[in-house]
Formats: sequence, C-alpha cells, structure tokens
Amino acid sequence: MAQNTKQVILQELKQRTKEFVFTNLISFTANEISEQMNVSRSLASYYLNDAFKEGLIIKINSRPVIFLDKEALEKEYRIKLEQLEFYDLDEFKDYLQTHATIEDAYEDIVGAKRSLSTIIKQINESLVYPPSGLPMIIFGEKGTGKKTLVEKIYRKNMKNAQFSKNTRFIHCELSKNSVAQSRLKLFGNGDQPGEIDKYEEVVLVISRLQFSDQLFQEQLNRIIESKKNTKTRSTIVRLILLSDKNPEDYLEDTLIRNIPVFVRTPSLAEKSIEEKEEMIIAFLKDEAKKIEKQIFLSNACLRALVSGEYEDNFIGLRSTIQLMCARALQDYKDGSNLNVHTYHLPKDVYRTLEITSNENVVMIDVENYSKSDEIEFVFDYFEQILKLFDKQNLIEELSNDAKRVFDLLIEYLSFKHRIQPESIQDIETSLALVLDAIGKHKYINLPVRISNSLAKLLYIDDMYTMSLKEWESKNKSEIEKAIARLKNDFANEYRLMREIAKTIEMNLEIPLNQMLQIMIVIHIHYYNLQAAHRDIFGLIVCHGYSTASSIADAVNTLLSSYVFDAVDMPLDTTVDEIKEIIVERLSDLQKQNKVIVMVDMGSLEKLGKSLNEMINCTVGVINNVSTRLALNVGNEIMQKHEIETILEKVSDDSKASYTIIESKKKDTILFTAEDGVHLAQRMRDLFAVSLPSDIDVDLEVCDYAQLITTGSTYEKFAKSNVLFVTGTSSPNKEVDNFLALEEIISGKHIDLIMQKLNKHLDADGFNTLLRNLRKNFTLQNVVSYLTILNPEILLANVSEAIDILQMQLQQEFNGNILIGIYIHVCCLIERLVTKSEIKERAQLDVFVQEQEDFITRVKDSFQVISKRYNVEMPISEIAYLYDFIQADSLSKHDELLDE
Repeated sequence: MAQNTKQVILQELKQRTKEFVFTNLISFTANEISEQMNVSRSLASYYLNDAFKEGLIIKINSRPVIFLDKEALEKEYRIKLEQLEFYDLDEFKDYLQTHATIEDAYEDIVGAKRSLSTIIKQINESLVYPPSGLPMIIFGEKGTGKKTLVEKIYRKNMKNAQFSKNTRFIHCELSKNSVAQSRLKLFGNGDQPGEIDKYEEVVLVISRLQFSDQLFQEQLNRIIESKKNTKTRSTIVRLILLSDKNPEDYLEDTLIRNIPVFVRTPSLAEKSIEEKEEMIIAFLKDEAKKIEKQIFLSNACLRALVSGEYEDNFIGLRSTIQLMCARALQDYKDGSNLNVHTYHLPKDVYRTLEITSNENVVMIDVENYSKSDEIEFVFDYFEQILKLFDKQNLIEELSNDAKRVFDLLIEYLSFKHRIQPESIQDIETSLALVLDAIGKHKYINLPVRISNSLAKLLYIDDMYTMSLKEWESKNKSEIEKAIARLKNDFANEYRLMREIAKTIEMNLEIPLNQMLQIMIVIHIHYYNLQAAHRDIFGLIVCHGYSTASSIADAVNTLLSSYVFDAVDMPLDTTVDEIKEIIVERLSDLQKQNKVIVMVDMGSLEKLGKSLNEMINCTVGVINNVSTRLALNVGNEIMQKHEIETILEKVSDDSKASYTIIESKKKDTILFTAEDGVHLAQRMRDLFAVSLPSDIDVDLEVCDYAQLITTGSTYEKFAKSNVLFVTGTSSPNKEVDNFLALEEIISGKHIDLIMQKLNKHLDADGFNTLLRNLRKNFTLQNVVSYLTILNPEILLANVSEAIDILQMQLQQEFNGNILIGIYIHVCCLIERLVTKSEIKERAQLDVFVQEQEDFITRVKDSFQVISKRYNVEMPISEIAYLYDFIQADSLSKHDELLDE
C-alpha cells in the first residue's frame, strides 16, 4: 500500500513538472501535493525526500521546499541534471540558464524554424527587452495564430526564468460591445484599481485591437508613457497588442508613434506545402486524442486539405478537420481506428482535389506520420551523387555515374513518389520554353525530358523547402566540393548552367538550389560532348550597347555553334574596369583552356599579359573586332587549330585597323552623402522614381570624401556633363552646382532642376516631374528613404529634441536650415542605432574645451531620443551637428554681405 501511494505521489509530481513555470511554485510543495492526494503532509514529505535520496527528483530549499521530477525536467529543458539539490530559487534559475538547451525551445510550434522563425525572434526579444519589454503590435488575418504564439513564448520565458516569479499573464479580447467594460476592468476608474494594478508585474495581451475606441487607445498610451517613467506606475506592464487588421488603418497617430515593434503573421495561404501538412497532421493528432481513436487519412484526402482554401486561416482549417472527423466517426463508430477518406471532406474542400488516374490509395497513420521520411529518399539519392565526388576517378566516369543516379532519382519521383503530372504541368511548360530559348541561342542540346526532371525536383523543393535547406546546410562542404570540381573540369558547362539558372530566376522567379545546378551541369555535358571537348574559348569585348552581343550572335548563328561569348561595355569604362570584368568572366575556365579575346580598341591589346597572369591560361588578344574577323576566328576554333596558328592566319587575312573616337560626355546627376554611399544610393533611388520616364541622364552616386578632397577636379566632372550635385551637405565650395537636399524638399531650386533637364523633358514631362518631386520629396518620405527606422516615430522624437535645442540655444532655426537639421539628426540617430557613428573629427579635444556649453545643451535636448533608442550622443556626433549649424550661420552672413 505504501509503495502504491508513493508511486501515485511521484506520478502526480511528474505531471505537474511537465507544466512547470516559475509563477505557480506552490503546486510543487509537499503540502499542496498532500492535499491533492488526500494524504498527510508528513507522509507526502517523507516519500518526496525518499525519492530525492534515490535520485528521482530534485529539491530546492526555499521556504516552503519545492520538489520537481528529474526526468520530466530534463526532457522539458533538454538538460542533463548533474545537481539535484539547490540552495534557493536563484541558484536553480542560474543553473537552468547556464545548462539548459533552448535553441529548439519552440519546436512544438509548427513553422518555428520556417516562416515563423523571424517572428518568434522579434516577439521574444521585445517581450524580454529590459527593463519591462517593448510595446508591440502583432497583426495578421484572423486565425493566423497570434495569441497562441504569444502564450507559448510567454510560457517558455517563464520556464527559463526570464520574468519575475510574480508575473501574471492577462489576456483581454475586445468586441464591438465590450470595449468600455474591458477598459474599466483592466485599467480601473478613479479610485477603483484595475486588474493590472493588482500584481507586481503583468504581461498584458489585448486581442482584436481593431475594436478599440479612442478612450481605450488613450489609456493604452498612458500605460506606455508610464513605462518610460517607472516612478509613476508600480506595476511593470509588458504590453502586446493583437490585431486582425493593419493597425495603421485605425490606430491614433500618438499611439502608433509610441509602439516601436510591428510584427505581421503570415496567412495560411502564404505557408509552404511542408508547413501546411505539418499543421494538418498536428490538428489530426489533437482530434485523435479527443475521440480516443487512431486516425488513418487517405493520401488523396491529405492533398485536398493542403490545397484547400479556408476562411479564418487555421481556425477554418481546424473546423474543416473536426467536421471531416465527425463525418468519418458516423461511418466507423466501432473499433479503435478511424479511417478518413475524401468523401468525408466538406464540399468546398473536396472541389479543390486534383483528379488523378495513376495514384494508389494509401492510408496514412497520423500518429506515426513523418513527412521527413519521404524526403529522406530524395536526400539518399543526393548523397549518392555527392559521394561520387569523393572518389579520385576520371571526370568522365564521374559524370556518367552521376547522370545514372539522377535518372534513378527521377524514376523514383515518377513511379514511387508519384508526383502528379497536373502538379507540375505549368512549371514544366515554362521551363521548356526557357531551355529551348537558351539552347537555340547557345547552340546546345537540351532534351525536352530535362524540363520534366527539373520541374519534378522544383516541386520537391517547394514541398520540402526548409527540410532541403537544412540538408544543404548539413552537407555544405560536400556540395561545395562537388561544385568546385565541376567548375574546374566542366567550365563551359558550368558557365552555361549559371546563365540558365539566372534566366529561370528572372522569368519564373524560382531560384535553383545547388543540387539542381549540379544536375544541369551534368546533363549539359552528357548531351553536348563534342562542344565540351573544345579547348579554346572565344570572347568578344566591345564598347556600346549590345555591340559585342550582336557580333557574337551573328557569328554563332552562321557557325551553328556556341563559339563566342560577349561582353558589352559602357562607353566610359576604363581599361582596368574592362580587365576586371573579363577576369570575372574567364575565372571559370580550366587552367589548360586557351582564350581568344577580340576587342574593339587597339589599346586593349596590352590586356593579354595581365590577363594571363590573373587567370593562369594562354590568352590571345585581337583588336579591331568585326563580324567578318570574328567569323574567321570562330571557324578556325571549330577546326580545332592551335591558338598560335589561328592568330597568325587571321592576322594575315585581315586588313584590320582601328580608330579611337572620343566618347560624348553623358549628362549626369551626382548624389553624395557624408554618411556613406548607401545613403547616397537611397537619395538616387528616390529621385529616380520621381522621373516621369527613362531619360538619357545617368544618376550616379559619388564618394563624399573624394568630393571634399578634389572639388571641381573630381574625375566625374571630366568624364560626364554633370548637371548638378545633390546631397545632405555641401562637400566643397568649389562645387558650384550643388543643391542641398533640404532645398529640393523646400522647393527652393525647382526652377534650376527644370532648367538642367530642359532638353530631356517636354511640357508634360516637366509637370509630371514637378508633381512627383512635391509628392516624393516631403520631409517624412525622404526620412523614410534615408533611414531604416520608423519615420513617423523618428520625426516626432526629432521634432521634440530640436524644439528643446532651440530653446536651450535661444536660437530659432528657420527654412532650409530647419529641414537640414531634421535630416541630419534623423541620419545621426540611425548611425547610433546601427553603431556606425562618426568617430573621427579634427581637433576634437579643442572642440570639447571650447564648446562645453553647446555639448551640455545638446545632450539635455536629446535625452528623449537617448532613452527611446537606448543610445548615447558621442562627442564626435555633437561636433558634427555643431559644424552643420555653424556652416549655415556663415552662409547667412555671406548672403547679407553680398546684399
């Protein structure tokens, strides 16, 4: 009897330990367990201490003493408990945080390693951000698992002792008619405290925020504001708001500005096939537990559930599965198994079922179902291919063996895995068109069945996206070894594969994984052996749009073979730049290959020696390329003559000569920024979208440091007709056609912009540009382009800081200087947040001595920003701001003197 009682007590403790969190420690005391088991406290304590001596449970000597089941705890925290007794809770927490494995902490959430990985990370980081978390909004369609995510992440953090043991989880779901009642219940009214005021620390979750009214939002705003000053509120509130709609459509601006974290959950339709199947199986396992039966699902039924569309996402999917199981239960009331077929599906889901004639009915055991078992067969074939590259066999033998394994894989997918033709019909047709176009253009043979094979492997990639990525990561070194071997021994085929991969991605928006790349190289080689054995590679390099391509296409067409590749160079490309591009193009060649480079300018003959040194192969350079000359060279290459013979023969036959024509200077607008090239690129992109159409003007970024140093002698001024330069700060007084970004925002020099672009735009074009500039170059839009931070919140904080700074300095900033300071400070904050602040400034020590008052005033003014973004204003950045303000003051002084 005593033994049985002890077993019952230990079993009860095991079940409780599985649900262990730091908020309900009383459940793990001898007194609580004795009451539950209806035994005396002394007897329960005796059995628990006896089990502790046996090494079955752990003991925490707090007051009262806490007992936890060792096995359940080890499984929950993925830990091997070497220590079984702890002085107090703090020691136990430290031990867990030091020894527990938490990288797979959310493995019970479907998609935790896939579509939800980034979202879980954002929610978790915001929730535990010191001292009391960051307020966040999680929004997405109804039924996308927002509340479930938050609950699981909260529980996991409680298990890992991230929160106080007194933390309480409070969830409130709003509705159209309950907003006022919920507000009073949560926040109280006057002297009557709300629910959140009853505890030291709470995680407050508000669902269906779209029903909130102005008063409710004002109360939330007060909660957030009080978080900034802990003296005004005793309760620590970690605030999470859940919304089925985009919060920007209905929330007050003041509340939006106070919430730094916005997270969107993906809909069911956005999930991969692999994740949908995992979710369906998880729901079916839940139903099996409820009805206490083992569920078997037909493979056709699973396909229909995956392809179905559901109202309210996972809610609709779960309802469909429950209805399906209920119908099946009517047919199979007796027995321990429940067989679910397609005729148990609701009509709207049944209609999505693809009809197939060559698939056998297979009943899937839901409880033991593991999708990874099926993909493992594919991985087995992949691994067989990779193992071939470990052997030191001849490349031709390796290629043939790899082709044979790929054929076996496709056969498996066709007859064992049974990929339905209807599932890949569209992608197969598109692939056939792409491969046919490339085959004709490059004069290579690519059989139609390659499109079918590729389509099947792409289908597998889509079904098992994350499993495939995990496998590729695990086998990264072996895959890279295989690709390096192919790149070296099958250089031409590898180059063609890259073009095929690029074309497929550009037209079908499907990237090819590395195993598919290996497959394409192997197949190109297998079906084009004659071309593969050619050891001279031809390359035509010309300045101008499509010049080299036109010559190469014409010659390849006349010879019916892919002899020449082409490089089209912009007219202002330097010799060094040409050399870099050619080297990059030829880097895939085997060392024993030889290259004939045909160029359009005699000065490029000198490339030969440097190319030879950089790519370590024999290089011949012919100048003054023409279609006729290239045809002669191509014919000689096809005859497999030696490179010396070819060069001598075509030189004797050709009366080639050349003339160097000075290229016309191109109209150009330059963009620069003292914060770096990336900021200048964002300015350029914003100006580009403002243009009404493609005009013959280059939009280029230039290095701010070089402009400071060189001024009007900057190389771009010599090579291009620079219409004007624009940026966040004037780099050099010698650059007389500089327009500050703030002047464009204020509209001060719109006439000058129009004048510079006069020959490129008609009247309608001018009106469109003017309209777009006014729309795009608003202060908020410019800030959103120039920084990664939320522009509304950022500008609100910057505005507050600048207002304080003006009062501190007793100086009013007007017009362009105010806009300029806004832009500079916004960029400054981004630099601080991204830890890329300006660290150098000439005579910084002198500045500190002379401008102590200015430094103090700036730091005081920027306290609100420092607290919000958790950054400190370094002296170098304060000096930078001082220089900008002083530069404007000097500019105004000069203007007064000129008057």
